[in-house]
Amino acid sequence: MAQAWKGRIHVPHFQRDFRWGTTDVLRLFDSIVKGYPIGNLLLWVRETPARSFTLGQLRIDAPAAADALWVVDGQQRITSLANALSPEGHLHEAFSIYYDLREKRFIAQPKTREPQHIALPVLFDLKKLIGWFRAEGELVTELFDEADRVATALRQYKVPAYLVRQDDLDILTDIFDRMNNYGKRLNRAEIFSALYAGPEEGAEERLNLSRIADRIAARTGFGTVDTDTVLASILARRGPDPSRDIRNEFSSVGRRTAPEFEDEDQYVAYGEGEEALVRAIGFLQTQAEVPHIALLVYRALLVVLTRFFAHFPEPEPNTRRLLRRLYWRVAVSGPAVFKGSFTQVSRVLCARIRKGDEHGSVMGLMDAMAEAQPALPTIERFRTNEAAAKIILSTPAVDRDLAGRGRCGDGCGHR
Repeated sequence: MAQAWKGRIHVPHFQRDFRWGTTDVLRLFDSIVKGYPIGNLLLWVRETPARSFTLGQLRIDAPAAADALWVVDGQQRITSLANALSPEGHLHEAFSIYYDLREKRFIAQPKTREPQHIALPVLFDLKKLIGWFRAEGELVTELFDEADRVATALRQYKVPAYLVRQDDLDILTDIFDRMNNYGKRLNRAEIFSALYAGPEEGAEERLNLSRIADRIAARTGFGTVDTDTVLASILARRGPDPSRDIRNEFSSVGRRTAPEFEDEDQYVAYGEGEEALVRAIGFLQTQAEVPHIALLVYRALLVVLTRFFAHFPEPEPNTRRLLRRLYWRVAVSGPAVFKGSFTQVSRVLCARIRKGDEHGSVMGLMDAMAEAQPALPTIERFRTNEAAAKIILSTPAVDRDLAGRGRCGDGCGHR
């Protein structure tokens, strides 16, 4: 950090802008104090003339150096540390981090400062820390040991770094490209499975996302649903936002909203999620005439239907008819009404489904599509992996639900 503030650490122009938010910075410091690894740094050693630049919110005047360090990998981490631990950077929202000595956790800038809230720049500087306890922290002197423990962990934490001594910029950018684009990142379902893997003992017998997908394929003949969709469906069953943070899904600590099916553990949630998925797929096959996942226009719709059939396992005939109409309305309208985002499709529609209110839920779903502008696809471009082709292949169902649209017949006014 001292080298960053003195101007010895620079960020190359080909690096992306700083993109982390407060939550990312909080997790970084939490990992450091717990002694977790936060990844390696890759630094390019090169001669650099005197220059002025910004590092996050810090304006730095750097002297000339024969061995300045340019960040090839680790920009977000270095920028977060340099700003959150400095008095100047701490003034800006993303880096305004405090430590709650009583709760023993890092927090974003609190609306109301309590005696046990200490700013990171103070915690990082031993001299300032002692002065703080003599003044502001005099009401929490019994918490000094906790402050000392965290301060020591911060000051003594070491991050491994590789130093590249290479004058050829093309080689450096090639290294950057390989580090950021080669290999395959974990998807959300893989991260979830790792977080809730449980012990090695008995792992072969326990239910997980992949086994759920295989069991559903065997039970329905619908084909294999990808694990990301299985996960989103399980989450949608338990709450209206399937894209929520997965880290506290089976814990009451840190959750913003309570699950709609209380007192169920992870494996009960898996089993009930599987059953809701099977009911949703049964509806698609028998009512919407989508026999196989290869003809499913948007997988986000399976997530929405899973939530609906979780709360209403046996919906009324008119509800089923409206759900079929909803499916094809979304299919021919696409995600445009949801700002072009498939994540928004599932979030917006899942939020319309309210526990214990079947009629209000289906009406809410229909209302969400009130402004949609359906556009039937043409045969001019036909690729079987695209939504338009899947709609064309399902023409009888589309014709019945969209051609010659009239009143839906239940007195609600929907067409």
